[in-house]
Amino acid sequence: MKKIRAHFDGHAIIPDEPVELPVDQPLEVMLEISLRASTPGRATHHQDGAAERLRRLARATGCIAGPTIPRDALRRESLYDEQP
Repeated sequence: MKKIRAHFDGHAIIPDEPVELPVDQPLEVMLEISLRASTPGRATHHQDGAAERLRRLARATGCIAGPTIPRDALRRESLYDEQP
């Protein structure tokens, strides 16, 4: 049994690395979806889900209200009890 990394381009399964097999060799193929990118720049199904979650997070930004901190309270003097 040999394991290789590959991706589906919409039409065929393409190996991400050279494969040494005789031409026209009959094969039995078992597929397992990888949860990480097989090559840099290529998004996997898992990454598409992460991108969608980031889009939803961006839309929700500002929808959740938290405590308001006055600008003066964030000054160095206020944070470290330093007085001029």
